[in-house]
Amino acid sequence: LASKVVRVMREHDIVRRGDVVVACVSGGPDSVALLHLLRELSDEWNLAVHVLHCNHGKRSASEEEETFVVEMCERLGVDVHVRRPEAPWGSSHFQERAREWRRKEARALARDVDARVILQAHHWDDQVETILLKILRGCHLSNIKGMMYVNGDVGRPLLDCRKDELVRYLRARGVDSRVDESNDDATFSRNKIRHELVPLLRE
Repeated sequence: LASKVVRVMREHDIVRRGDVVVACVSGGPDSVALLHLLRELSDEWNLAVHVLHCNHGKRSASEEEETFVVEMCERLGVDVHVRRPEAPWGSSHFQERAREWRRKEARALARDVDARVILQAHHWDDQVETILLKILRGCHLSNIKGMMYVNGDVGRPLLDCRKDELVRYLRARGVDSRVDESNDDATFSRNKIRHELVPLLRE
């Protein structure tokens, strides 16, 4: 898995030797795998890794997830930065608002630590969901594009990795992670695709 990620980082100029990077880590398996892969490479590549954890304070598990990420970063010797919203949010358009808030916090941290790139843990399965979601929303086929490996200041070094590869990577190393139960909530369009449509396509 590490060799695949290194190939992607080199081919798409996502991460360079000596870089300062911001890694967005929720505590879920995808971002935890990203963090451990970066830590594996950090000495050889002379990387300075800063972890951003955004605690929305929306769920009962939010505090435990924050503690989990902070303690994991301390064990790995990685700088961790926790951000919380200034005021509680309602439920209206929560996912869109949360995504925009996380993006702003990541860019602010990148400026503060002089990072060249913000790394997100989107993987191949996320890419499939993104394309299917655009199709279902009526986007013309000629305009359908997936997520880019590099989009401005954001890099996605796991885009060639399957979700099950990341899970196996963590399991082989005995690394724990957390699961956001809202990812199982089928009221969100992407989650419906993940849990209902994608399994049908695999069959």
